[in-house]
Amino acid sequence: MPSAEFWSLISTMHGSVSDAAMKRLKAALEAGPTSDLAPFETRLDLSLYELDDECRLDWYDKNDPSGLGHLADDDFLYVRTDTIAAGEKTYEAAIAHDTLPWGTVDAADDDGEDLLYVSEEAAHHAGIKDRAFYHEAKFDDLYETATNPIGWPDAGS
Repeated sequence: MPSAEFWSLISTMHGSVSDAAMKRLKAALEAGPTSDLAPFETRLDLSLYELDDECRLDWYDKNDPSGLGHLADDDFLYVRTDTIAAGEKTYEAAIAHDTLPWGTVDAADDDGEDLLYVSEEAAHHAGIKDRAFYHEAKFDDLYETATNPIGWPDAGS
């Protein structure tokens, strides 16, 4: 899936990770060809992988608006989904500056965990079974925290 198409779909979320935003994205995915579902998932996984970097975790810990302190692995993943949901400009800023801004994601929203499942839900709605969908989504689970060896050089030691 071309980058512009991916970000156009993400823009349907209007920078939110609310249930309504997820429903808009799911509807947009369902309105397109089913052949776009696995490429959307792949591009999402690769984008999350690119944001998987210890320096971004450190940056977020220092700048966290909630003041909750160090993020757990799952929380770090969900903050990365928030950055993607905030849109292409926020994502590009995060890549360029080794940050992890939450962008326009409303503090009242839930975290962005549901973004991880929206293409799978659209696939189910289209009658595609799990195995068929994930067989085509080449990088499933590549988004997990500390899977990017460039971003976590000491993780293997």
